[in-house]
Amino acid sequence: MINVVSIKGEGCALEGLGTLADMTSGTVDMVDPTSLTTNFQAILANPVLATNASATILLHKGLSFVGDLGEDEQKENNNKLKKQIGNVTADSEVSFEYEFSKDRGDMNLKELPFQVQLHYTARDGSKALRVETVMVPVTSNKKEAESSINIEVCGVRALQSGAKLAQKGAYEEARLVTFSNQQMVSRAIEGLGEQQDQELVSGYFAQSEELDSQLRKQQTKEKLSTPIMVQSLSTNNNLLSAPASAPVFSPSSSSFARKVDRYDEDETSNTLWKAKCMNSKFLKKK
Repeated sequence: MINVVSIKGEGCALEGLGTLADMTSGTVDMVDPTSLTTNFQAILANPVLATNASATILLHKGLSFVGDLGEDEQKENNNKLKKQIGNVTADSEVSFEYEFSKDRGDMNLKELPFQVQLHYTARDGSKALRVETVMVPVTSNKKEAESSINIEVCGVRALQSGAKLAQKGAYEEARLVTFSNQQMVSRAIEGLGEQQDQELVSGYFAQSEELDSQLRKQQTKEKLSTPIMVQSLSTNNNLLSAPASAPVFSPSSSSFARKVDRYDEDETSNTLWKAKCMNSKFLKKK
């Protein structure tokens, strides 16, 4: 497992180094020099519990997975997904999204089954399989469903999804995912009343705002640095120029260009990596 620790104010190209941590289920963090000791202690206090872990998730045939697949995910069919996890610590979490299939037919069910099959290698070298099956109640009442959501799980998932989209250069879509989930959590909070975990809720909104703030900063940077492409037309030896308000071409809006831009933005890269590796423990940290 590779954990990447950078110093604030130094150019470390976290956009590239973070890939090493991501491939080995490690962490990425940018710290103040005075906090190095505390940071290393936290890393050492979170040992690897299992290696070569993978999870196979099975849904009811009337459901299908939602979202683009990551490099570590393989969908065998609409309701079966295999995810490579790698190293596992006490803080490791895996989540997924699903929806009703278009060809689900008549599903007059009161509950739906979900199964997770976890394959891994234990610390003693033995290979193990753990299977967990649960039945989840079904409701057609949106308000009832939202008042019963697990803010911890939905918050972590939304931050991870937003960060993955942003790393691909889809800033607009990432911000939409973040905003939509904030709206859903806000509605859920109204239903929960005083039963909500205040630390969890405030932590989630703080993390979401940090992610959205960094994406807004990148978009603003693009607008300020985008050159206006003026088209010239030659007609009867007269030179005509398109007005400044004409459509412009933004070379920095592509996925590759946006990734290159972030090599000089360690703060943004750090925020994206932290969100992508988000878990319940760090969700409460503001």
